[in-house]
Amino acid sequence: MYALYHCNLFFPCPFFSYIIFLGCRTSLIKYDAIYFCGGDTSYLLKRINETGFNEILKNYIKYGGIYIGVSAGSIIMANNLQDNLGYLNCKLDVHGNEGIKIGKFDPKDYSYIKLPDNKAIIIENNEYEVIE
Repeated sequence: MYALYHCNLFFPCPFFSYIIFLGCRTSLIKYDAIYFCGGDTSYLLKRINETGFNEILKNYIKYGGIYIGVSAGSIIMANNLQDNLGYLNCKLDVHGNEGIKIGKFDPKDYSYIKLPDNKAIIIENNEYEVIE
């Protein structure tokens, strides 16, 4: 995490939507961050849950690991699919041109969030913020 901040690599890519989780590392302690790319959202979530990696990942995030999700990697954290990872209690739509405003927000106020390609959601200490 430290290296990401000080190397200025903590920017949302203008072509993708991110959910970035900041939160002490456990079994993945040697990694500053984990990156999940896009693809088949259902398959990605199914494999994470089937292998038990969901619990490892949740502990990693709980103890300070950084999760970076792009496209399907973002959606698996939201409420789009059953047995999702449960970090955003609403549905998430990515890759649009318009969407949620920049700034802090309460996800309880949303049932559906449009996240354009040039924005990211950062979740830190149970606070949610959209950045560009």
